[in-house]
Amino acid sequence: METGERGSIDSFKAALEWCLKEKIKLVHMSVGTTNYIDAKKIENIIKQMVSNKMILCAALSNTNFPTWPACFDGVFGVRNYIAKLQEKEISVSKSFPFSEMNSIQLNFDDVLKKIVGKEYKSNSFAAPIITVLLICYLRKNKKGSYQDAKKFIMNHINKCIYEKELEWNGIVNNKAWSRVLNKKRCVF
Repeated sequence: METGERGSIDSFKAALEWCLKEKIKLVHMSVGTTNYIDAKKIENIIKQMVSNKMILCAALSNTNFPTWPACFDGVFGVRNYIAKLQEKEISVSKSFPFSEMNSIQLNFDDVLKKIVGKEYKSNSFAAPIITVLLICYLRKNKKGSYQDAKKFIMNHINKCIYEKELEWNGIVNNKAWSRVLNKKRCVF
């Protein structure tokens, strides 16, 4: 879709149903809805995905309104958040308005600027950073759960914030991405 265009909730629901049918373990979504009526249409399929131990990572709306599926329980909701974080910091909230889910906030504007070439505040660029952590988790834990993935992210985020082990600027090029994804042990 072009910027500003909208997809149908029915098409989105069909895509989610396909992921469930095909038993896709990790589903990354840079789409969602801020419309509660639309959210009700996908709520049951998301619950089924979560109960089948699928790991779901979804970007929140760039308007910072509650966004579904990011605000459903059992889904990692992610946003680029610069108000209270230093560059390259990540924080995890135990709850987010209207949900008990994990809300993960990033401040990776310098990384996004290198990718896009200009200042661009977008949750769709922040969410893949968490998805990479989830990929690293699943490489070691093929049957992993949401709760265990949450613990993994918390452990590795603490290292990232306090030890600065990962050179985040390096993830911009494909070579660095492949190094991260091909390591037997992902160090963050």
